[in-house]
Amino acid sequence: MELDVRLSTIEALSCDFLKDASKIAHIDDVRQPCGKEHYFLLAALSRQLKHKKIIEIGTHNGRSTIALHYGNDKDNNQNTIYTYDIQHHLLPNIFENTNINFRMDNLFDSTVREANKEHLLSADLIFIDVDPHEGIVEYDMYLWLQENNYKGLLLFDDIHLGPGHMGVTSGNSMQQFWDKIDNSFKLDITSVGHWSGTGLVSFKKENTTISA
Repeated sequence: MELDVRLSTIEALSCDFLKDASKIAHIDDVRQPCGKEHYFLLAALSRQLKHKKIIEIGTHNGRSTIALHYGNDKDNNQNTIYTYDIQHHLLPNIFENTNINFRMDNLFDSTVREANKEHLLSADLIFIDVDPHEGIVEYDMYLWLQENNYKGLLLFDDIHLGPGHMGVTSGNSMQQFWDKIDNSFKLDITSVGHWSGTGLVSFKKENTTISA
């Protein structure tokens, strides 16, 4: 798998995103450029993935999911997309006329995760963006994937949020989680992602070429 996360590439691949993604183009956050929000990054990544399996953990209202679906809309890339949440906050009809599979389930629960083991490990990209931003469940998932020889890519949101951000009172943080990841596995792409931090993780560098 080859990905290019250079700003020029992200901008070129996502230049029509707002025009094409009419369901979410009116939302202020979605309109923010690379380095402030990650929607253009997600859209550009989705155009580079073809016939791949994408799993999103943390659907919320579905905006990021629509960005991840952009490659299917724009290029008929035929990516298979699954998105998971434990609550329903979807914008009305947001997944209408898409092949997005929305599931209400907690993949951070060890029993649920084991039941979905083959499903998770066969994903080419797993995008994780959940509340609260403590880094605890993220690190648990990271370790589980590493221990089970996951060969795809991990994408994390909010990697630079420290303790106390966004209602977190436990003293834990996404920044602490990110700092624990082996430097040889991770790539900080915040400059083309979300102001709060966007990070890519690859356990199997021989499987992926990333231009940054």
